[in-house]
Order: sequence, then C-alpha cells, then structure tokens
Amino acid sequence: MNKHRICTTISEKHWELLKKFKAKYETQQKTIEFALENLVNDQKKSHAISHEEQIWQHVLQHNAICLMHKEVILELIRTADFEQIKKLMAAKKTAEHLLTLYYQKPLKKCSLMEVLDGVILLFKAENLTDSILYTDDGDFYTLKIVHSLNENSSRMFNVFVESMFEDYGLKTESEVSEKSLFMKIYKDQKIIVKNQA
Repeated sequence: MNKHRICTTISEKHWELLKKFKAKYETQQKTIEFALENLVNDQKKSHAISHEEQIWQHVLQHNAICLMHKEVILELIRTADFEQIKKLMAAKKTAEHLLTLYYQKPLKKCSLMEVLDGVILLFKAENLTDSILYTDDGDFYTLKIVHSLNENSSRMFNVFVESMFEDYGLKTESEVSEKSLFMKIYKDQKIIVKNQA
C-alpha cells in the first residue's frame, strides 16, 4: 500500500480533537484516515431523497397508513364492493387527507398544480402503477394512469381520485379500461359540493 506524506496546520480546537482521538485510534494517521472514511460514508447516507420518499416519510410520521403486501392489496381490490368503497372514500376523504398531510394545509388552499402534483406523488409512492402523468390540454388537464393490474384497479384509482377532485370542487370525466384510467379535470367547470352533515 502506497503511503503519502501530508504536512499542514490546524486550529487549536482541531489539534485538541486530534489528540483526543489519537488516544482512541493509536496514531494521528489512523485518526485522520478514520475521519476521512466517515466523511465518505456520511455523504453516501445523506443522498437527496426523492419526492416519493418524502411523502412516505411524512405520511408515516402521522400514522395515516398501514403497510400491506402488494398481492394482498391487489386481492382486496379484485374483490372490492365498489359502492361500499365509494361511500367509505367519500366519508373518510382518503386522498384529501393524504394531500393535507403532505402539504400541511387544507385541500381548498392548495393550487390545482399542487393537487395534481400531489396525486402523482401519492400514486408513485404507492408503487401500483406502471406510469402516471398529467398533460395540460387547454380547458382541462388529463390525468393518465397506466398499470398492469386489472379493471377493478382502474375503477379503484378512479374512485380515489374522482372523490378528491369533487371535494376540491372541479368537474371530472373519466374513461376507465382494464389497464388504464384517463381522467379529464376541467379547469373552470366547478361543481357544487353538497354539504355533508
């Protein structure tokens, strides 16, 4: 192993630290090498986390979800009673709740772009879709979800997103197929949200 000589000066504070750790690591050389190795390891640990990781961390902090194996979720979706799911999602406001947790403000105070971006992040974090994006198509945005699951999954995704946009006050129009959901979200066509007592 090649050795390289270094010669430098350090502050009094760092000299005291070097002396302290030299007692633990035996030599100045081993102390400096250990410190440098830890700098490299710390950089690896502190990589920038993705938006999906951020949303998972944020939602998990609030105990808003529980984790289940993907196959269990798919079986639940396959056998779901969609009328009951619709009622439950309307009552619990699942998507709205998750976005409120993520943005830390009421859904109505979020911009439409925040809501759309939030929906994308939620679906990416769930890891059930093959692709999800939205496009600006003039008078409306089109949310495009493609997956390799089943038609019940498309219907479930539709219920999840549609109820949230209804709560937000926007009209939607969906085309649901076995492997996809295409939803138009109209920018200026507001719907009247019924008071839920």
